[in-house]
Amino acid sequence: MRNTIRNTMRNTMEKLKLLLLIIIGTGFLGACSDNFLDSQPLTELTEAEYFKTQEEVESSLVGAYNSMFQSTGTVGGAITRLTDQAHAGWGNSDGYDSRVRSHFDMSISPGENNLYGGDWNRAYTTLFRVNLLLQKLADDDGDIEWNDPQRIPEIEGELRFIRAHAYFNLVRLFENVVLITEPTEENLPQSDPDEVYELIADDLLFASENAPSEISSKAKVTTWAAKSLLARVYLFYTGVYQESDLVGKVTGAQALQGLEDVIDQPEFGLVDDFKNLFVVPSVEFTGEGADDYTMDYAGKDNKEVVFAHRHNITPGDWGSSIGNPAQIGLGMRDKAHGPHGFGWGASTVIPEFHESFEDGDPRRDASIVDLEAEYDDVDNSDWRDYTGLATRKYIPLALPNGNDYVTEQGGEWGTNQHWDFVYMRFADVLLMAAELGSPNAQNYFDQVRDRVGLPSKPVNTENLMEERNHEFAFEGLRYFDLLRQGVDVLAEAVSYDGIVLDGGTEYNKVIEAQNIIEKRGFQQIPQNQINISNGVLEQNEGW
Repeated sequence: MRNTIRNTMRNTMEKLKLLLLIIIGTGFLGACSDNFLDSQPLTELTEAEYFKTQEEVESSLVGAYNSMFQSTGTVGGAITRLTDQAHAGWGNSDGYDSRVRSHFDMSISPGENNLYGGDWNRAYTTLFRVNLLLQKLADDDGDIEWNDPQRIPEIEGELRFIRAHAYFNLVRLFENVVLITEPTEENLPQSDPDEVYELIADDLLFASENAPSEISSKAKVTTWAAKSLLARVYLFYTGVYQESDLVGKVTGAQALQGLEDVIDQPEFGLVDDFKNLFVVPSVEFTGEGADDYTMDYAGKDNKEVVFAHRHNITPGDWGSSIGNPAQIGLGMRDKAHGPHGFGWGASTVIPEFHESFEDGDPRRDASIVDLEAEYDDVDNSDWRDYTGLATRKYIPLALPNGNDYVTEQGGEWGTNQHWDFVYMRFADVLLMAAELGSPNAQNYFDQVRDRVGLPSKPVNTENLMEERNHEFAFEGLRYFDLLRQGVDVLAEAVSYDGIVLDGGTEYNKVIEAQNIIEKRGFQQIPQNQINISNGVLEQNEGW
C-alpha cells in the first residue's frame, strides 16, 4: 500500500502484489507463540492466482491482522498526549506537529496539515485487505478448497471485527470518514457518521455470534473480544451523540449482556498484582550485570487480556515490522535510566495528574516514573514539555548494564520493540458493565479497587470516570472517556495554563478550551487526502 487509499486501490486492482497483502504467520493457526506473526512474503502472485485454498485464505487473514496491529501508535499512545494525563513531550529540537495536536492550534505551526495521515492510511490499508477477502468469501461458489468448512463463518467473524476495529478508530478520531465496504476505484465522499456506526454495529454483532469462542491466543479475535468492543462503541456513540441506543441496532441492555457473557468466562479475571500487567513496572534489578534482574510480568496471554495487538521481535522495516515502534516514543530522551529505556521523550506526565492518585494507590508508581526522585543524572536539555515525570507502562526496557532489552534479544531497537499493546482489559469489561447498570455494578467496581488495595466507593458516574482515569492511565482511553461526556467536559479537563521546560528553559504552556470546543473534539482530516480527492473530502470544523 502506498500513500493513499485511492492510489492503493487503483494499483492493487490492476495487479495485486501479495507481498503487500498476504503475510504468512508461522504458528498463527495453532497456539500462539512469539512468532505468531513472523512473515514470509509471497512475490509476484496476482489476485487471480490466489484465494484457491483455505491455507491461502488464512494467510490473507493474517495480513489483515498484521495491518490492524500496526495501528497501535495513536490508539495506544499518541491520543494520551491530548488529555489531562500527559503533555506532548518529544525533543526541543523536533518539529511542532505534536504540539499542534495537543494544543488543537494550527497557529503554532501552520504547515502541519497531515497530522494524522499515518492513521488514515493504515486504517484504509486494513480496510482494503479486509474488504477484498470478504468479497472473495462472498463470491466463493466452490472455487476455494476448504479443509474445514466450519472456519468460513469464523473467518468472516474475525474479518468483520477487524473492519469494525479500523472504522471505530477512524470515526472516533475524525468523525467524518469514507465508508468503503468493497474494493473500489470511486472517489467517494465522506459518509454520515451514523452510516459508519451502523456498519460497526452490524460487524460486531456478527463477530459476537460467529468469531471463535475458544481462546488460542489473546491476539486472535474471539466472540468475547467482539462483545467487549461492542460495549465500548455503544458507550462512546451514545455519549457523544446523546442517543439512547447504538443507531437503533444495540440497546444498553444488549451491550451489558455481552459484557456479562465475558465476565462469566473462567478464562478471564484480574491479575493479582497490577504492576505485573506491564513489563517495565514488573522488573526489579538485583545487580548491575545484563542478567541481574527479575521480571514478574504476567505474560502476553495473561487472564486479564481480552484482546491485544500482538508485537514480536521480527526482522523488518518500519513498513513491514510487527514490532511496536510506538514504544520508542515513550523512552527517556537523554539516555537509558534502567529499567527505563532510551527513546524520544514523548508523553511527559502532567504533575497535576501525578498528584491526583489516592494515597497508597500503587497504580501511580506502576504508571509514572518520577525522574527527579529516582535519578540524579537526568539531562533535560533536549526535552520538550519536561515535567520531571514520564510514563512507565509501555516504555522500552533497559537492562541493568544499560543495554536495550530488545537489542540483547537479537531485535532492532527502533522497529522490534515487542511488548503487546492491550486493546481491551478485563478491568475495562468490569467497569463498563458497572457503568451500564449491571445488578453487580458495585461488586465489579469494588473488584477493580480491591485489586490495588483501595476501599469501596459508591458506583456513580463521577467515581467511575475517576477510577477509569487512574486504572487505564496512558492506555488510550482517557481522551474518548472525556469526549463521550461532552466536548465541554473534554475542553475543561484538557485546557491548561502552566510552566514546563523546553530544553531546560521555562515555557508557559497554554491550551485554550475554545480551541477544543470549536473542533468538537475531532481531529484534522489529512490535507493530502483532501487534495487527492479534488475537494470531494472536506476538512473538519475548526481545522
